[in-house]
Amino acid sequence: ENLANQKNIQIDTSRAASVLPPINCDYYRLRQVLIIFLTNAINYSESRKKISVEAEAEGALIIKISDEGIGISREDLPYVWDRFYKADKMRTDNTSTGLGMAIAKNIINALGGEVEIQSRLNVGTTVIITMPLK
Repeated sequence: ENLANQKNIQIDTSRAASVLPPINCDYYRLRQVLIIFLTNAINYSESRKKISVEAEAEGALIIKISDEGIGISREDLPYVWDRFYKADKMRTDNTSTGLGMAIAKNIINALGGEVEIQSRLNVGTTVIITMPLK
């Protein structure tokens, strides 16, 4: 929340169901994954943009995190889950190790879930996490 506030980014959770069924997984690991994806959405979005978080249960828990950020090129999409890969080679702040996406995918898979990413350059990115309900 502090990162979002610093950039005047609104995080919209209005499309997240208010009541979701419990899932059987490691809360702290799932929380870590959500933090990774939200931090990326904030870091790769300009000020005064919006990030939306959706959650629904339709046979599985489906969480979508969408941003209005710089997006990822079609050429880079197949590599976003690779360790040390950085799609934005122009970033010079050296704060990114290129490990977050690989770590997140490994955690989700270890929890029995799946993750996919959809993105368009200069439009934004959506991460879709699917976790089994039982």
